[in-house]
Amino acid sequence: MKQKNYCSFKAEARKEVKKVSTQRNSKQREAVYADLLSRYDHPTADEVYFSVKKDLPNISLATVYRNLKLLESEGLILRITTDDSDRYDGHTQSHYHLMCDSCKKISDL
Repeated sequence: MKQKNYCSFKAEARKEVKKVSTQRNSKQREAVYADLLSRYDHPTADEVYFSVKKDLPNISLATVYRNLKLLESEGLILRITTDDSDRYDGHTQSHYHLMCDSCKKISDL
């Protein structure tokens, strides 16, 4: 499968957020969504925060959590609840997840 570059994920995120969002659009929300679209490792909120912080150094962890909650409520992302923490998936098409019992890694099936 051919990987898109990060810029194309940002453009796709901007378009999708504008299309479905009932809230005012923000570059923080677009960055959080673009980060999730570009990944397949089902990151935690902390992992999203550290990734997005590279492009938006002033973003706060609270802003990431708030945007993850909003994106989930709008159906743009999935929240996967595990025993350890919540993880997020930007790919909402119907698919299953498999979690390794020893390392807790989540994979798409």
